[in-house]
Amino acid sequence: MFDPFKDFETAGYLRNFQGEKDLEIVKVAEHDLFKAQLPSAMRPREPWWLC
Repeated sequence: MFDPFKDFETAGYLRNFQGEKDLEIVKVAEHDLFKAQLPSAMRPREPWWLC
């Protein structure tokens, strides 16, 4: 398992907000958050130099 912080037992997978250790739950949560943010990410934006 990928554990760059070496604190899985105390902070959960990648220090997630709820300290979740069940990787299936983390996977579903990450996927749901990705889908929720997709419309915002796909929205056309002005170039940064015009802001």
